[in-house]
Amino acid sequence: MVNEMKKADAVIVGFGWVGAIMAKELTEAGLNVMALERGPHRGTYPDCTYPQSIDELTYNIRKKLFQDLSKSTVTIRHDALQTAVPYRQLAAFLSSTGTGGAGLHWSGVHFCVDPTELRQCSHYEERYGKNFISEGMTIQDFGVTYDELEPFFDNVKKVFGTSGTPWRYAGAQISRNLPRFGSCAAASSCGKSAPGATPQRFSIALST
Repeated sequence: MVNEMKKADAVIVGFGWVGAIMAKELTEAGLNVMALERGPHRGTYPDCTYPQSIDELTYNIRKKLFQDLSKSTVTIRHDALQTAVPYRQLAAFLSSTGTGGAGLHWSGVHFCVDPTELRQCSHYEERYGKNFISEGMTIQDFGVTYDELEPFFDNVKKVFGTSGTPWRYAGAQISRNLPRFGSCAAASSCGKSAPGATPQRFSIALST
């Protein structure tokens, strides 16, 4: 039976890192947002509380946070002549289920961008010489610099609730010290409007 939901200005499929932040930004811009997520709601409590969060049987063996491929999965075939069959076992890249997505099953770890990642071609040529990169390799610099993106990185860290000590390399401080925020900030702040703004409708539809 089909359930007909109320109309929304925007529908977001998947309520992980990206979906949660998009929902927050869109609701603060005044839109009514519906997020669709496969699986249950997961929050800071009780899912992220200690010592439950390090239960090896629940998470490492029974893989509570990941998609149950016996219930839903993708199909795979190695060439056009084969019949696509259900994929029943994943290896390194496990598909998560429930709110929080990969941000939850990676324990909320948020890796910061290394400035050299955005200018790898120039970095290697400066460090090892022009002949270091073999002919035909497609390595190149990004079209933007770290300094140009840093204000956006800073905003993302504040939205995500990223915290930690300054990143240092060879004795030099590379990044600013980050304040301590509460965990799961991205998910918990979604649906709240900016101070002084008119509260907007935000809802999540879950499937189990």
